[in-house]
Amino acid sequence: GRNLEKSGMAPHHFYNHLKEWMEQNPLTQSLNTMRRRRGLVPFSRRQEGKSTLINAIGALGIPTVNQTWRDLTKKNVPLIIPINEMAFGEKPRKWSENTVFTDNIFLRGHTLPELSNDLKAFIDAAKSRGEKVVVLAFSSMPVSFCTIIDIAVKLIEETENRVSIIALIGNHDEKRTMKVDNNFRTMGSFKSYQDTKHQLIDASGRRELLIENIEIGVAENQGIVKIEQKIKRYEMEGRLFVDMGAPFGKLFPLMDAVVTHGGLGSIGEAILSKAPVIVTGVLLFDQRFWGVRCKELGIGPFPVHINKFKRKCVGIINEAVKDNSLWKQNALKIGTKLAELAQDDPSGTKRNAQVVFKMMEKAFPYHYDPPANPVVDAFGAALKYSSRMLSGSRNFDGNENDDDGDLRAVASAQSQGED
Repeated sequence: GRNLEKSGMAPHHFYNHLKEWMEQNPLTQSLNTMRRRRGLVPFSRRQEGKSTLINAIGALGIPTVNQTWRDLTKKNVPLIIPINEMAFGEKPRKWSENTVFTDNIFLRGHTLPELSNDLKAFIDAAKSRGEKVVVLAFSSMPVSFCTIIDIAVKLIEETENRVSIIALIGNHDEKRTMKVDNNFRTMGSFKSYQDTKHQLIDASGRRELLIENIEIGVAENQGIVKIEQKIKRYEMEGRLFVDMGAPFGKLFPLMDAVVTHGGLGSIGEAILSKAPVIVTGVLLFDQRFWGVRCKELGIGPFPVHINKFKRKCVGIINEAVKDNSLWKQNALKIGTKLAELAQDDPSGTKRNAQVVFKMMEKAFPYHYDPPANPVVDAFGAALKYSSRMLSGSRNFDGNENDDDGDLRAVASAQSQGED
């Protein structure tokens, strides 16, 4: 709704349109191309060739129903979901008997890289000083270098428990933007940050301001970020470690709290780590669902959009790393249970292969049958969409009492098995 747009978070139906565009991009092999090869009807929100009413509903931005999922469920076609059921929640009641969970698939064994010696030394030194270690990991999500460093410094300076921060800034080659006096300027990638003397430059490459001449701190109202001084100061103190990335399977189990963007892969590793999990970032697609699941599992707070996380991060991390943290207790129980279920198959590949082999015995040729009454289906989709939007057009503010309407709507839809 409007509140989401004002806060920088587009409403859920915006992502439906974005997803459709990405799937039907004419410059790449589209999803429908793959569907046709497999004998499936091409999916379109506007349902080409159907009634004028359905096309009109699609043109208004109201998603019509993807009938393929319902048809697969109705015919009890074997469907394998490579996600741990405990992490996902109970199986939605509308899913068929032959729709089964297996487990997440993880990178393990000799294929999983070791942590760098510098990172190991940083963690060992922090723990020897009695500090809590927190990782900020946003993978490829568009969270700027400046934002990550700002959050890291705020946590170092303001948390009740003394913390050290590992800031994984991702491998973004594009230039990173920062706002200075209401004009957008860019700074080079982290590699150029390491290799050269830094300057703030405008889009044309003109020198604007030497960072060395800016005193440590942040000029709140001007948005000038003093990146170099902050990093140098806290790296020298052994409180901040900045790197492009690290293997989550090795790193997360050593953390006292994990801050992540909420993607399936990172969430799977984070839940296994037995540490509290905080979901923030741009909150796209399933990241919203997994953020809500962390709250429901009792291992972290409701997800908070990155635009609001800076002002909430200190309170959240205080709760996560305190000695009697309920999030920590729940994370330990759930992580331990998942490890017990994995037994001698930490990567999950054996369990997935066994289920695939078993479900092949139930497999049968599938042909899609279009709905008998697409107009009725369109009306039903429109009513469901309207109800969901009316109940869920509030901010992603991390407040479960006031601002989680849209998150609840997404989680509710998932629990109902809606597509």
